Amino acid sequence: MSLSYDTRKIPREQLFRFTAFAPRRWHLGYSPFGRWIRRITADPIVAENRVIYWVVLMLVGLIIAGQFVWAVVSTAVVSEPTGPAAITFWLGLVFVLAGAGFGLLFGFKPAFELRADGESITLRGEKDVRLPYRHIRSVSLVTSFEYHRRYRRQHTAVHFVNRVDDHLVLIDLGNRVVLVGLRPADTLALHSFLRNEVRNNRRVLDLQPAQVA
Repeated sequence: MSLSYDTRKIPREQLFRFTAFAPRRWHLGYSPFGRWIRRITADPIVAENRVIYWVVLMLVGLIIAGQFVWAVVSTAVVSEPTGPAAITFWLGLVFVLAGAGFGLLFGFKPAFELRADGESITLRGEKDVRLPYRHIRSVSLVTSFEYHRRYRRQHTAVHFVNRVDDHLVLIDLGNRVVLVGLRPADTLALHSFLRNEVRNNRRVLDLQPAQVA
């Protein structure tokens, strides 16, 4: 069973039995540089590692370059603080810092919202995913340690995680898992709600018995 990516608008008059919202959060991978790396790299896990590596490398390079430039112009800047050399140096420094800050560090992972009715749960954010209760095999809580160790870099996992607290909700679809990270109170409420809905509404997907020759 594959995930259903539903891009249809949800009617305003529809009654939702559970709703939650996760605001955007700062993330290196969503800066202009991070988005470019993700666009040219097919594997999102490799892209994340490359973003961190190149951002650290470039920041260290900027610091070293700044020290070198200061060693060259420091005498002129100190002796004539309002002279052409000083003005050029400080304007250049501001321009470089602003450009580096915006291009390398200014990025936010998009917010997402969660809405559940009597038949399915829909998550809308960077991508839209609709999960009918009958397709959900199990719902459980995983610790933040388990998430980072096992699921964060798992290729079959779909992430709606804008914050990582003590626990996250793990929705098991059999061949894929969906992880949802919300505020602690919302995480516990979602876990309880989904367990009840899956128990009451799903049509169990029977596993075919092994054929004996």
